[in-house]
Amino acid sequence: MAVNFYIFFGVKAAQPNVLFRENGSNAMPSNSKQLLAELAVEIARRLREIFANDAPSNALPGYFYHLHTGDFERACNFLWQLDCAVAGYGTSSKHNEIVFADAKKTRPQHSAWPPFFRVFSSEEIRQQIAQTSDVKLNLHIEDSLCSYLAMAGDYGPEEQLLSLDRKPFVPPEPYEQGLHLLAEHGYAGKIGKYYIWTDKIAPAMHTVYAWTEDGQPWGEVEDARLENEARAAWETMPLTIKKALFQHPHYNLMDTIDVLMKFWKDGTWSQKPEDETQNLGGELHLARRLIEIAKAETQP
Repeated sequence: MAVNFYIFFGVKAAQPNVLFRENGSNAMPSNSKQLLAELAVEIARRLREIFANDAPSNALPGYFYHLHTGDFERACNFLWQLDCAVAGYGTSSKHNEIVFADAKKTRPQHSAWPPFFRVFSSEEIRQQIAQTSDVKLNLHIEDSLCSYLAMAGDYGPEEQLLSLDRKPFVPPEPYEQGLHLLAEHGYAGKIGKYYIWTDKIAPAMHTVYAWTEDGQPWGEVEDARLENEARAAWETMPLTIKKALFQHPHYNLMDTIDVLMKFWKDGTWSQKPEDETQNLGGELHLARRLIEIAKAETQP
């Protein structure tokens, strides 16, 4: 019998992030401080992994260039604001070495966002957050969640990433401690070795483009859209196209893409081919799904 994980986990409607506070005050419970520290440690670990082989040439040890990518900038800024990272501007010296200047001291002379960061070690981060005021930490709750999800759910082999959909999952070992603490604060449910995200995490998931505004994973939404389009394309496909593409046992993906680019437009088949110079859009995924449907429909 299938297990209804949603009953076991008790998924509830989204609530403001009040579990970091006690009695409406700015005081942060010790386990909440521990959670924020653990999220910061994981964010730093992921940044080190992602940029392990991309340090600027002749850079000082530990510095990396964040590529001015939104997720990386947000993660770096979160750690920087909590004094768990050092940011700097690099200039080339006459010896072609990058000279780093502390961004917090030189920011008035620079209008651009600091391009280089060095994140602290796990132990340094835990020590720093332990001595940071609760008032300051409370200002970065949302940043901690968003940066954690963005770093944990992308930028690496799938088996090393954290699932961001709404199905029960077993996390990779490095994320176990953080998820345990997230579950204690209501952001996830847990039974046995399985976790599942609750609605409380939905605002952060939406911020990092993992879920829609109403809490549906974008991947599931896109899969449903693709399936609907593929079924519509197959059911309304002119017989001449079906015979040309799918009468042979070996279906040609490139031919299918070519036909879609020429004749499938805005959900309908046209008799006149479109401009062949148009760029490839979603035809690749649609073509693959059409071939799967054709095989299922035509093979005994």
